[in-house]
Amino acid sequence: MQSIRAVLTLIIVNVVIIISPRGVALGKRQTD
Repeated sequence: MQSIRAVLTLIIVNVVIIISPRGVALGKRQTD
């Protein structure tokens, strides 16, 4: 069970890293 959780965590982290730049750009636009 823990191994499955670790894999899911890694996948989520990778997705967040990929989406991160877009999120930052949107955040800057909203702040502006």
